[in-house]
Amino acid sequence: MELRRFLELARKFSDLGGAVQEQLEAVAEDCSPNTMGEQNSNALVMVAEFLARAWDVEDAEDLQTEIEEYLAHHGENEDDEEEQEA
Repeated sequence: MELRRFLELARKFSDLGGAVQEQLEAVAEDCSPNTMGEQNSNALVMVAEFLARAWDVEDAEDLQTEIEEYLAHHGENEDDEEEQEA
């Protein structure tokens, strides 16, 4: 990876904000459905979009696929529905 590319990814990671960064780190360590279920689904969408830009980072595409499959089965707006029920 070229330095320019690395810096671009670093800026995109910084733009995610602390809460989303923590969720990215959590699913990067354990991308099980259980761990993904503990994350905010809107944040997972942002993480998947970030990972799509990280195509030249080892395992990024695999994690992006895992997240997208999870969201497809569990719905992107699951958190919104829980908030409306409360």
